Amino acid sequence: MIKRKKKPVKVSRVIFGSVIALFMLAGLCFILIGPLKNLFRNHYTDNAVEAFKNGEKTVTVPKTDVLSVDGENGEEEISGGKFFVDLGSMADGFENLTLVGLLEIPCIEAEQPVFSESSTLALRYGCGIFPGTANIGEKGLCSVWGHRDLNAPKSMLGQLQYCQDHIGESVYITTLDYVKHEYEIVECIYAKDGAVMPWMYKDTYSDEMLCIVTCGFGEDPARPGTYYPYNTEFIVLCKPVGTEVISYE
Repeated sequence: MIKRKKKPVKVSRVIFGSVIALFMLAGLCFILIGPLKNLFRNHYTDNAVEAFKNGEKTVTVPKTDVLSVDGENGEEEISGGKFFVDLGSMADGFENLTLVGLLEIPCIEAEQPVFSESSTLALRYGCGIFPGTANIGEKGLCSVWGHRDLNAPKSMLGQLQYCQDHIGESVYITTLDYVKHEYEIVECIYAKDGAVMPWMYKDTYSDEMLCIVTCGFGEDPARPGTYYPYNTEFIVLCKPVGTEVISYE
């Protein structure tokens, strides 16, 4: 019986296979970044909503930038390697955010906690009242800002632009005293650069008004084929309708 000699494995073939495997792993990591960041952020957003309904005034969230929203403050997306390395440090630092309300927009199935500030950290986990504008229910303009995540369009305020098709429908903000403020959507506006300024001041209106603001650049999801440039905000303007006392029990 003649024994056949095994052919030697070429080193170049092994190296090539290893490189391909690494590229595939890197690609998988890149694909998973958005969903994983959204999963963690949603967890803390849900915690904030539950805390509000339980009457709590603060909620604790991670301070780490690993859960940043892509594009916040002009930052570049976090690389796959850095994301997974930094993920382990998420428990190293936390901060308390102050809850002031719960925003509900039934027409787009949105429910977001509202914080007393619109800081970078606060807007990762909910919406925030823009500094210097009115508090919920006060006279003047109450300006509530929130993020839109293009990687997870059904999270945060990613569906806000569809409010263009829901003029006249209701928006609600419940405060910590369990007073539910009802508003009616009266107008939707795109504002770029300096045109955003009126929506940043309490005295833009003498009577009570609410505006909800998020990013508006790129393609309008409610109007496919319509595009808006960078530094464009989308604004939903609402007038008050009435209030009622509710209970979450």
